[in-house]
Amino acid sequence: MLKNIDLIPEEERQEQVRKSAVKVGTILAVFILLVVLGFAAYLIYSSTQFKSETASLETDIVKSRTAIKELSAIEISARNLDARYQALKLLFENRRYYSILLTELEKRLPASSVVIESLTLNVDNTVNVSGAGADYLAIAKFAKNLSDSSFSGAQEKLGALFTNVTLNSVNLDQQTSQAKFFIIVEFDPKLLRLL
Repeated sequence: MLKNIDLIPEEERQEQVRKSAVKVGTILAVFILLVVLGFAAYLIYSSTQFKSETASLETDIVKSRTAIKELSAIEISARNLDARYQALKLLFENRRYYSILLTELEKRLPASSVVIESLTLNVDNTVNVSGAGADYLAIAKFAKNLSDSSFSGAQEKLGALFTNVTLNSVNLDQQTSQAKFFIIVEFDPKLLRLL
């Protein structure tokens, strides 16, 4: 039998092993580099996608906030419209009664010494009356006539129509020498409906 004789010197063998190790190491390093580059590319792509989605969502949020702000004006208008509707509904349901109320107010004015300049009917069964009187006594007489439940000039059953009279302000107008007043008059709507 022949014995294999290895004629390759030991240094040559070590050099081949080293070259083989370098070759495997290089292939392995290139593979790891490709894996890292692929992962980095994926991260960059994901980050870009995330940023674009975030920007898109922020744009949608801004648009939604703008739409909500625009709707707030509509909501305010709707609330005001509802309040106006209720006031008009109340007015149309009770307009006959309010003309009786105005007639009673007129009857209780002192003869030509007090003038009503403004009249506001409120939902809470009150009337804001502002105007001018010849003097403080005329305004006091007007307030007394309103609160007098046995007022002689009142229509039948309407003597106690005005339940409370509050004189809010009286000021002397220097130019006209008249006393300007503001009165809040509460009335009983049940008495108006009895007629």
